[in-house]
Amino acid sequence: MADQNWWEEKDDAPEPKSGDLSEEEVESSTSEAASNVPFFSGYTKQKAAATGLFAFSFLVGDWWWDGSNGFSALIGSTLSVSEMPTWVPESIEYWTSEFGFAGILMVISWVLWDITPLVFFCGFALSWRGSHRAEVGPEELEQHRRSGKSSYRFLISFSILLLVMDFIQYMVWMDWNLLDSVTYPTDFFVFHFWQMIAFGAVFGLNPENEWIK
Repeated sequence: MADQNWWEEKDDAPEPKSGDLSEEEVESSTSEAASNVPFFSGYTKQKAAATGLFAFSFLVGDWWWDGSNGFSALIGSTLSVSEMPTWVPESIEYWTSEFGFAGILMVISWVLWDITPLVFFCGFALSWRGSHRAEVGPEELEQHRRSGKSSYRFLISFSILLLVMDFIQYMVWMDWNLLDSVTYPTDFFVFHFWQMIAFGAVFGLNPENEWIK
């Protein structure tokens, strides 16, 4: 009979040729291809552009209000931080005698401006945590997105606090005259033009707003 001893029949599937890939090899090659993606994705280019804009403002701008660029300001900022245990209490004591509690807010504003060069330099530098090879995997690209997002959130929060406290100390100097507040945007632009460029560059660190594809 035709189907007698059917259990002894061999599988009719053809043997893979020596030049063909096995299923395991196909999966391995597919996984390897998926893991090797260009480092310069759209977001990476966007973050590079944002960092470049910040670097430009940091290199050529006045970050210490005496003509010093960002790197000179880093020295001044570091020295100021090391001396804060001395000058902050003295400043608080003096300005509270002049303006009361508002004097404390003024000193806080000055402290924030003094550490601004350090904060922005470290914020942008830390946004590049991760591998920088020409070909990286999805996990490494995701690490770059996470590091950029954390720096974005930190710098945005710091910038908002900085602007609020700066406006408060401005109004203290103006004796809380609301009519004088209309000059604040102009004065801020004149004294903090290069920092405004850095504020704008921060938005390029946000991976949720990818402008470059």
